[in-house]
Amino acid sequence: MRRVPSFALLLVSLLTLGACAGTMRWEKPGADQAMAQNDSAECRQAAQREAFRYYSPPFPYWYGWPYGRGPSYMAYRMSWESDRFSTENRLQAFCMRSRGYELVRVEQAKAKE
Repeated sequence: MRRVPSFALLLVSLLTLGACAGTMRWEKPGADQAMAQNDSAECRQAAQREAFRYYSPPFPYWYGWPYGRGPSYMAYRMSWESDRFSTENRLQAFCMRSRGYELVRVEQAKAKE
């Protein structure tokens, strides 16, 4: 009997969960979709600038430690990018909420209209 790799099960479960999560969008009373998209783009740009400023590496990182031991550049870079991406998303959400928007789930029936 063949064993299914654990990463394959994780991938399938994440895709299933993502399909069930639905679509989210920012809404504000009195704002149309174009205004919400414009505000979201402005907040995204401001969040990107701030996240890049905060997560700029303080020193140039070399490709691995001497003698092949220690963390690699790829592991360092993946960790750095993950932290920057998370911070960027939090900053954008903060900006949109400060402008009076709320993140709401788009209903399937509403999306079909």
